[in-house]
Amino acid sequence: MILSKSFNREQSGLWRKKLAGHGRAFGLHLCLALGLCLAAQAQKQPDPGPRQTLEVAREYLRRGEWQKAADTYQRIAKEPTLVSQVWPGYLEALRQIKDYAEAERYLRRLSKATRRPEFTARLGLLYAEQGKAKEAERARKDALGDCKTQDAAALLSRFYDGQARYAEAIDALLLARKLSGERHAWSYDLSRLYGKQGNTDAMLDELFGLAERDPSTLAEVQGMLQNSLDKPEETAAFERRLLAKLQQDPQNETYGSLLYWLYVQQKDFEGAFIQAKALDRRLAERGGFPNRILEVAQLARNAEAYGTAADIYQYVVETYANSPAAFAARRQELEMRRQQLEATYPIDRALARRLLGQYGNLVQQAAPQEQAGLYYEMGRLTGFYLGKADSAVHLFEQAIQTGRYNPERAARAKLDLGDLYLIRGEPWESTLLYSQVEKDNKDQPLGYEAKLRNARLSFYRGEFLLAEEHLGVLKQATSREIANDALQLALMISDNLVKDTTGKALRVFARAELLQLETQYDWALQTLDSIPLVYKGDDLEDDVLYRKAQIYTQTRRYPQAVEAYKALLERFAESIYADDALFTQAVLTEERLKDKPAAMALYERLLQEQPGSVFVAEARKRYRALRGDGV
Repeated sequence: MILSKSFNREQSGLWRKKLAGHGRAFGLHLCLALGLCLAAQAQKQPDPGPRQTLEVAREYLRRGEWQKAADTYQRIAKEPTLVSQVWPGYLEALRQIKDYAEAERYLRRLSKATRRPEFTARLGLLYAEQGKAKEAERARKDALGDCKTQDAAALLSRFYDGQARYAEAIDALLLARKLSGERHAWSYDLSRLYGKQGNTDAMLDELFGLAERDPSTLAEVQGMLQNSLDKPEETAAFERRLLAKLQQDPQNETYGSLLYWLYVQQKDFEGAFIQAKALDRRLAERGGFPNRILEVAQLARNAEAYGTAADIYQYVVETYANSPAAFAARRQELEMRRQQLEATYPIDRALARRLLGQYGNLVQQAAPQEQAGLYYEMGRLTGFYLGKADSAVHLFEQAIQTGRYNPERAARAKLDLGDLYLIRGEPWESTLLYSQVEKDNKDQPLGYEAKLRNARLSFYRGEFLLAEEHLGVLKQATSREIANDALQLALMISDNLVKDTTGKALRVFARAELLQLETQYDWALQTLDSIPLVYKGDDLEDDVLYRKAQIYTQTRRYPQAVEAYKALLERFAESIYADDALFTQAVLTEERLKDKPAAMALYERLLQEQPGSVFVAEARKRYRALRGDGV
């Protein structure tokens, strides 16, 4: 039994070895067979399609593997449906490996097959790249000779333009003009090319011709000039040419309009006024309105050239007496004087009273649709600058009553009347008026502004939770300014109530804001200064500095405003006011302190430190303008 079992085990072992050997052989044969099958399948698979090959070639080109790119492009170089997609990349790859012979053969073949002049032109550029001047010139002439229509010549011009070969692009476009049979064809495109070339005289000739032939293109011509005349000498040349043309043809309104436009661009308001008078005089003879003259006055006002603006208004009053133009001039001059008064500190009460008298005379002459605005402005003068609240209430009510002709002005009168009631200690009247404006202007900027005033009213009264309720809606306001103000006020309330649940310091701050509304600026500043002294370490310190900076700006104390913003940024770099403080400080430094290098540094700092700020786009624009980019 034992021998039998031993024998069986031995036989079994031998059998397993044989099986294992056969298994290995079988596996080897199987792998070999599979390999042969795969190889056969690989041989039978077709090459990737032309478009796949194109993508591979482009990838090699992107990686800078020039030889591989050239070899791959070569496989589809004769594909007729891919010519426009293949030739630029293939040619670039050949240039990089300096296979100029193949590049030349390829371009000649394309030129012969398609009769497209740009292939011959590209061959000429390839010759020039190799220093073959004669061959390059011959190819240039051949390319021009292949243009049988103006459209073909224009396409050739665009090709040269894309290669920054402006002289050749101009030649091709002049050929297009010749083929068109029209003396001034392609003027706009030629002026653009001459501008790129730096040939200012030729550019101006083309633009003058275009404007003379078709006055409706004047705005287009002005746009081209604005983009092209970025050097003082170019602008001076343009002015000289214009003046010469006007001397030759004084009645030409196109030249006069261009000169007027130039003076406006240069903020030469006196020069613009002279030209506006000449242009509007012709309109006046035909019963027209002196729009240009009043436009110059408005531009001068915006630039704070108040003396020039006043002279222009006086000219209109005298020249267009007893006409709507005279009334408009008197109206706008009064508005300018009032804005000047409101921007000064301390307020000149004697001037305010004189202006009020002039408003009273003008309102008697005004048509009903004009009266609402006049009563509104008289109410502001009387209530906020002369301190006569009762008289101001009557004037605002007059503005509201006559507001059926001007609903927006009537709504603004209600808002300011609400402020006046608040100053008088009648908050219920205030909230009633604010709520009316909010209801009448739902989901409109005026409605959001009314809701913000209601929130501020609650804030002034120390009703902080109610104020937060109003402000929560305003964070979604369509007006960026209102949404930003609402967010800042809401954060100030919530942050400070966490540390001081009684809100004592916040109530003092609210009192200072109400004093600011009442135009009691010095009292407001003193109240703000008391907060860090009485409530040391309170979270309101950055709010105090920000509000002081705003009051200093409002009262034209610009150096103090800049210092307040600077202190805020130094002590509270993470404040919610940081980006606002940086931007406003930069603007004041640029426009009021006239320190352009310091303003540039502040704009740059904003771009680097506050990349998510809403002020980034405007800061970048101003920075580039100060740098001289002409943006």
